[in-house]
Amino acid sequence: MDSIVEPIKLDIGGTVFETCKLKLTKFDGFFKTMLTSDIPVSIDESGCIFVDRSPKNFSLILKYLKEGDDVELPKFERELQEVRREAEFYLLDGLVDLCDSFLKIRSYETSEELLHIIANCKKTAILVISYTVHNDHLWNSPESFNFQYVLENPKLDVYFKQCECEDESDKSRREDGVNKGHQSWIYRLYSPIKGFKTFTNFDKLEKYINGRL
Repeated sequence: MDSIVEPIKLDIGGTVFETCKLKLTKFDGFFKTMLTSDIPVSIDESGCIFVDRSPKNFSLILKYLKEGDDVELPKFERELQEVRREAEFYLLDGLVDLCDSFLKIRSYETSEELLHIIANCKKTAILVISYTVHNDHLWNSPESFNFQYVLENPKLDVYFKQCECEDESDKSRREDGVNKGHQSWIYRLYSPIKGFKTFTNFDKLEKYINGRL
């Protein structure tokens, strides 16, 4: 294994992956320590290095070793948490930090998943922010919206839900870059104690959280 481009086969929990030393030693971590230290590496009869770990997210681990912070991570929290656990196991601090940054912007896919989130809420309330998108750009973003306030508020678990703008083809509603006909962002507050409330004004939401939640 002296050549950095020599193929290396890894048996991850019964699934074989083929890569090279150059990729595996790009970042400090499990594989760099294994392949650059004096610790003997055990290779089985098929020429594989065995790692007793689930292979489920290992393709993404290899993509990170190749692409670094440009790697595409899963969209939803459950999958992100799984990737983060694998990153911790392989001692890839950069990927752990990347997952943590994405976990601040959490989302859900179905109403059933939202009910599960509410039922397992460990904070005072769940805040779901329904934001509007048009042509892959944020639309009607409220001027008063305070990202830091909602993400760092100890009372809240925050989730984001994307909504497409309505009547996208009606250009007559657009004037100077502002679509007056499209819906504003909506803030839905789910509290096991206080009940459910909906706000369309961020200042009123903030006042309610500070004074009554």
